[in-house]
Amino acid sequence: MLVIQRGDSDLMSKMLCLLQNNRCGPSLMPLLCSCLESLYKVSKNPNTLQMVLRTIPTLRDERVRTEVQWTVASLALSHSLRNELPQITRAFLVDQQKLLEGALLTMEGQFPLPGFNVSKWNSVESTPTKPNETQVFIQKDSAIIGVNKEQQLEVTSRTVIGRHCWVLEPHKAERKEWRNVNAWLQKEAQRGRRSGRDSVGILGAMDDPFDALPRQSNVAPTTAPPEWMTIVEDSRRQPQPLKPLPPFAAKAAPSRLQEWRSFSASLGFVPNVSEVPLNFSRDLKHLDQTCAREVHKVAVIYVADGQEDKQSILSNTSASPCFERFVSELGWQVRIGRGHEGYPGGLPYDTEAPYYAAPDTELIFHVSTHLTGDATQKWKHIGNDEVHVVWSEHSKPYRRETIATKFCDVLIVLERADAKMYRVRVETVSALEFGPLYDGALVGSEELAELVRLTVINASRAYRLAHKNHVRPLRHREHVFAHDTMRHMKKVRLSDAINALYIPTMTA
Repeated sequence: MLVIQRGDSDLMSKMLCLLQNNRCGPSLMPLLCSCLESLYKVSKNPNTLQMVLRTIPTLRDERVRTEVQWTVASLALSHSLRNELPQITRAFLVDQQKLLEGALLTMEGQFPLPGFNVSKWNSVESTPTKPNETQVFIQKDSAIIGVNKEQQLEVTSRTVIGRHCWVLEPHKAERKEWRNVNAWLQKEAQRGRRSGRDSVGILGAMDDPFDALPRQSNVAPTTAPPEWMTIVEDSRRQPQPLKPLPPFAAKAAPSRLQEWRSFSASLGFVPNVSEVPLNFSRDLKHLDQTCAREVHKVAVIYVADGQEDKQSILSNTSASPCFERFVSELGWQVRIGRGHEGYPGGLPYDTEAPYYAAPDTELIFHVSTHLTGDATQKWKHIGNDEVHVVWSEHSKPYRRETIATKFCDVLIVLERADAKMYRVRVETVSALEFGPLYDGALVGSEELAELVRLTVINASRAYRLAHKNHVRPLRHREHVFAHDTMRHMKKVRLSDAINALYIPTMTA
């Protein structure tokens, strides 16, 4: 903290070098990164961010450099460093961090298009029966754009951030013919023009609007010869009304093919149509399953009064109102497979679970009372989770041996202290540093769910970062996007591109 407050980049670089070379570095690095947000707030040095960004390129360990970059991006995405967003983006551009750069631009509503919140960064698209025959793929800058020719205006964009799908519907507006003015002029022509005639409207008496028309004042009035007047008076012909206006002929609406041609030409699709191999759908599936954000799954276990064994605890199908309220505040309720576009956490179809998403994180909770099946089936999901949250209403303290598993490295037990307060107990298998909750903390019921959610995310991160083989998902996602997917695309000739886009399935 003193190093960052002083804004000394040399000391900061030396400190990070010591961390990456010291055996305690993996356990201290998460603690340092988790404190960056508070350090930015309390630091009085305006060059704190510049100092951190200048230090990042000097780090030799790619894992440590990635961790610091990820933390800075997370702070920017959480709007803690919103004013410094352009500076952070330029730093990521220099270091070619496409995923972090794309995440920042996406949250600002600039790319790919506004309208997708963080829970819909992987939109659901229709899956054609024969992907390579019914779809056309366009390589556009740093995006893979897929066009479904059966659904003519369905476009899917895949980037290092995720998959965004649009179903475009043409807006058809019928043109209406306004006959009010024409009818009024026709009526006035039939009635003839009489000087000095007044008309009465909603504003009272008004002069004839024809009287205001300009006239030639230097022309002498003329009178018709008497013989012509006699012929007109003796004539039996009557004034004929004006012919009615012909019916309005509406302009033919453009066909769907014309609309699609205009749309694809506007976005520059034609010159960028690419040829893909037969197994390209498998590459796309692999890319879609590669997460761009951190994903966490956490077990939430309800222990009723008097329950002291795993079988009875996991057999619970209902819980107290306080527990249900706590679960509802952990995230928003989703059903797996029914419009849920985020991380499923290995849950089966139609399972209800609390889900939470942020620009850099996805989190799903395995709630013991919401899982389907018997105790054995529930244990398949809960037993593999790294972090367990136990809501205990038992009069005796909960013991780790009650539900023993080798995968539970962090155990957080919540017990009621009084009517409005809860006592927190934290147990870890190895030495891990995380927060904001700690062992022995007392928390009010209103803040409990949010603090538990933050704590389990930081606990899961600390556990993963303690292992040397763990890397942030951005490296893997960028590699899969560039080397395993995009490099298989080859641009085709213009004539082949036109045939692929418009012929033969796109009909008018």
